[in-house]
Amino acid sequence: MIFLSSSDFEFKYRNSVEHFYPQNPNADEGHEKLPPEELNNFGNLCIMARGHNSLHSNLMPDAKIKEFKATDQSLKFELMQKLAENDNIWYIDQINKHSQQMKDILSEFVEKDDKKL
Repeated sequence: MIFLSSSDFEFKYRNSVEHFYPQNPNADEGHEKLPPEELNNFGNLCIMARGHNSLHSNLMPDAKIKEFKATDQSLKFELMQKLAENDNIWYIDQINKHSQQMKDILSEFVEKDDKKL
C-alpha cells in the first residue's frame, strides 16, 4: 500500500469530478474508450479544481501527472499518480486496484470510528 503524509497536503476547494483515464481519449493516438463500468468506477475518479478539469479532461493519465503537481490536487489524485507511476500504466487493472485500496482505507476508518462509539 502507498502511504502519504497528511502534513504534506494543503486543503483546497475542489468542485469537479475528474476521470483519471479520460472519458474521450484520443483515438487518433491509439487510445481506446473504457467500458462505462470501468470509466466511472470510483477507482478512476478524483476531485480537482474545475479549471484544471475542463482544461485537461481528455489528457491521458501520464499527461495529467506531468501537467499537475499531485500535491496541488486531492490526496486521491496523489494515490492514483503513485500507482500509475509504480505500475507504469493506468488502465483497468489499476482502476480496480485503486478502487479496492480506497475501499480498504475507508473501511478501516469506519471501523475505527465505530469502535469509538
